[in-house]
Amino acid sequence: MHIWKKGPERIMGFKNLRLLEVSGCKSLTYLFSPSIAKLLVMLEEIRVTSCKKIEEILQRAREEKEEKEVLFHKVNSILLKDLPNLKCFCLENNAFEWPSLKEITIIGCPALSMFFPSNLKTPKLEGVYEEVQVPSSPWDENKLRNCQWKGDLNATIQHMFKGKEKKRIMRHNNKSKL
Repeated sequence: MHIWKKGPERIMGFKNLRLLEVSGCKSLTYLFSPSIAKLLVMLEEIRVTSCKKIEEILQRAREEKEEKEVLFHKVNSILLKDLPNLKCFCLENNAFEWPSLKEITIIGCPALSMFFPSNLKTPKLEGVYEEVQVPSSPWDENKLRNCQWKGDLNATIQHMFKGKEKKRIMRHNNKSKL
């Protein structure tokens, strides 16, 4: 069942939703539209994991008019993990405001090249976190979180994933030399 296709009048019960967690949805290509986002006024956390086909989190539906401004008043945390086809949070050129957003964690999103095509207001954002394995022994899988910040969100994401691409290419080249 696709709960968002019921129309805004049918999903008014989601106005008290604080955590939106989606995991393992194999055919999902986007999570919600700007008109749905406007209804999620109490939303504090967004967690999207292991959705192999998802390309965007927020996408305007074909029949939906363009929203000029999308506000996420209370969202303070976003986790995007194991989303191999995720290109960006949203491709629309809307004005986004995230007055409470403190952290974004991105793990295993190799296609991610930007968060938004335009600037966004994130006055409390501390940085973008990624999981880093720090093995103290060959059988230990301790993980730490590494925080990155390069002046703005898109620059930080581009820096993070350029580094990963270089490391992947270097590992591949080293393996082929063996």
